Amino acid sequence: SAGERIVVQEGIFLFAGDSLAQTACGDVVYADDDQTVDETQASNCPKAGKVVEYVSSSSAWVDVGLAQTAAI
Repeated sequence: SAGERIVVQEGIFLFAGDSLAQTACGDVVYADDDQTVDETQASNCPKAGKVVEYVSSSSAWVDVGLAQTAAI
């Protein structure tokens, strides 16, 4: 049986957010879906990365990468 492959991009990306706070800078955020992050981990939501720049309560720049998510 053939294994499944996943393509992963590392970098800093602008994500939509669910009620993000300005104090979230440097904090871990979790993936709600493929374009939205949240400070609170819901059931079965993986770590997305760390907030590097707060934009608004509905968006932030997030550092995504194995070094960010594995060590968190």
